Amino acid sequence: MHAVVLVALGVFVAAVLGGMSLAAVRALVLWRTFKLLRQRVGEELARLADKVERTSETLTGATVLGEELQTAGATLKETLATASALTRAVGEAQAPLSRARALWPRK
Repeated sequence: MHAVVLVALGVFVAAVLGGMSLAAVRALVLWRTFKLLRQRVGEELARLADKVERTSETLTGATVLGEELQTAGATLKETLATASALTRAVGEAQAPLSRARALWPRK
């Protein structure tokens, strides 16, 4: 009977040690997975920060280009107004010449 108790105690100790070993291995796998996750999250956050910075630079450039475009549009309006005034002036200057040419004989 004494041998049965020792065998049972041996099985119990082996089961406890096996369970603790399995728990330790699972904990180690969990820790490694957590470290890898933390590393990848850090890398992705750094990549996201770079993209945000590049987007910010692009938007700043777009803002500058927008301001330049508005300036160019204003300059174009002034130029078109000047061209319109010059076209009217040429038309006014050509009107008397057209009437005078009507009196000249043609070949």
